[in-house]
Amino acid sequence: MITDLQNTNNNWVYQSNKLIEASYTLTVLEQRLIRVLASNIKKDDDDFKEYEFKTKDLIKVLNVSDSRFYREIDRITDLLMQRIIKIKSINDKEFEKYHWVEVAKYKNGNLKLKINRELKPFYLSLDWYTKYQLKNIMQFKSTYSFRLYELLKQ
Repeated sequence: MITDLQNTNNNWVYQSNKLIEASYTLTVLEQRLIRVLASNIKKDDDDFKEYEFKTKDLIKVLNVSDSRFYREIDRITDLLMQRIIKIKSINDKEFEKYHWVEVAKYKNGNLKLKINRELKPFYLSLDWYTKYQLKNIMQFKSTYSFRLYELLKQ
């Protein structure tokens, strides 16, 4: 089923504080795409779904040009499946590493993405978390703006 992105900017993003404090590198476009995915996770979900987006709707929400997005969709999905999140323990002697995306499919102008199931503790059944509306971050033009905003919201 195709996810409706019409009111996505009013969606809330819920993330574990551990995820906010984690170490990772993403481009601005990747940050926006991950946050759009996260904003579609409902508070009462017990598992991740495979989210399908119409590319033309995604382009509007991500605030990118058509030509840029179509040119980079293959590269962006490759990178999202390769990017690593590193979550350190309090004493910094232990860590856990995860990939962001488990599944990426592009067909007939639709993009399907599924967040790595290993990230469930950081998005579902949360105890210590931070929440904010997606519209508050979608205009950011620097990758550091996302991180700083989330750290301050925490």
